[in-house]
This record gives sequence, structure tokens and C-alpha cells, in this order.
Amino acid sequence: WDDRALLPVHPWQLRALDGPALRQAFTERVLLPLGPAGDRYRASQSLRTLLNADRPEASHVKLPLATVCTSSPRHFRAHFVCTAPAVSEWLGAVVGEDPFLRDRAVLLREYAAALFTPSPRAQGAAAPHGAEALEGMLGVILRESVVTKLAPGEEAVPFNALTVVEADGRPFIAEWLDAHGVEAWVARLLEVMLLPLWHLLVHHGIAFEAHPQNLILLHRGGWPERLALRDFHDDTEYVADFLRRPELLPDLGRIDPYFDTVPDDDGYRMASTDDLRELFTD
Repeated sequence: WDDRALLPVHPWQLRALDGPALRQAFTERVLLPLGPAGDRYRASQSLRTLLNADRPEASHVKLPLATVCTSSPRHFRAHFVCTAPAVSEWLGAVVGEDPFLRDRAVLLREYAAALFTPSPRAQGAAAPHGAEALEGMLGVILRESVVTKLAPGEEAVPFNALTVVEADGRPFIAEWLDAHGVEAWVARLLEVMLLPLWHLLVHHGIAFEAHPQNLILLHRGGWPERLALRDFHDDTEYVADFLRRPELLPDLGRIDPYFDTVPDDDGYRMASTDDLRELFTD
């Protein structure tokens, strides 16, 4: 345990990476395959985030995949993995001291992360694919389960489900609309969804990529109550002069020196508020 660490790997990923670079890492015992172990998991809508099927309250496990889904590569951007806990702690501090957000927004913190970074020795000078063959392909981000955030009587549903039409031809939300009325329900949904995100932007200077895959609706009997947000490590942006509490911003360069040299617009820090507005409206 002094010089080894456990790293979960998606079984599909292990097969997809089977090639000279991975085999050399096994041969040199840089990586030691241990086989399957632990609880059963199932894929979420984002494919690479796995939900614990045996213990729903256990952490969600985000793993890189060597595939493309919805036009985006699903490997990890290496510099944005180990900064995940710091970004979550920052956002947690912002929300925690804001009564408006505390009552309306729930953050599913990415509280731990690890990344395998191939060394020249692990790859070998003659490795056909070089060190980049495994770059961003082996790692893990652990995220809090939404089950642990539910108040008594609350339930959670991903935002993508709100547009689903069931096999019988009725919308997934049909019973909710029947119970609460279409106009009242839609007005409440927009209030619950938009106001926390807008407040985070205009009051705190932080933009978040809030597409339905990153949002979860907390409801009681279908009536929208609160908003749960997730996936902050590479979908959060700010402008330094626009932050309300710049002293809360973490020193990401201490975690990864990359952030001491990266120019504006290539990391979390944007050059202008127009960039934040674009992310919000997208």
C-alpha cells in the first residue's frame, strides 16, 4: 500500500484498451489486473457514470470510456480529474453561505478522484502508440449519490425523463400534469430549474453547463421542489473579476501546475462574461 493504489476500470474499457501500451504496462507490472470485485453497478444515461445497484446510497463512479457519445469523447481530460474535489468544495462553499441557494440547490459533490498517468518507462520508447495511448483512459471520479440528498417524501428524476413518452403513448409526466395542472406545473418547473442557475451566474459569477444530463429534479408527488446539480469538474466556468467571493476560489495550480500556465478560455477561467452567458444559454 506504500506504492500501490486501487483503481476501478470499466470492463468494456479494459477490452477496448487491449493493445501494446496496456500489455506493456501489465508486463512491467506498472499495472496489475486484479479481476472483478465488489458491488454490482449499472450504467446511467451518460454511459460512463455507474450507479451502485446493490446500495443506491453508495457513491456514483465515473470512469473514462474510449468512445464518443453525443459528439463528445468520453475519456477523461487529464488535467480536470484531480481538481474535481477542489471545484466541488469551492461550489459547496458558495452554495453553503447563500440562503437563497441552500433552499433551492443540491450539489452532488465529486469528493475524490484519481488518474493513471503513464510514465515513459511504462510506455517504453518503442511503444507504437506512445504514452498518449493511455492518457486520460484510466481514472475515476467518485460522486455523491442523489439518494443521500433526499428529504423525507422527496423523490428524484433526471431531467431527460421529463420529455419521455411511455410505451402506452402517454408522457412520463402525464399524471403530474393531471394532478397539478399544466400551467402551474410548468411555471413551478421553470422556477425550480432556472432561478438557482441564474442566481449562481449573476450573483456569484459562476456558470455551469446545465443540460438535462447534469440536472436532477427533486419532487414530491410530481410537484417540483429542488434542483440537484452534478458534473462540475469540466463544466464550470468563471471570470475572475466577476466573482462575488474570489477569496473562495481554490488554488488549482497547487493540484496541477497546468492551471498556473493555462491561458484564459482553456480551463475554468474565462476571458469575458460573454463566455459565461454563452455557457448558460447553451
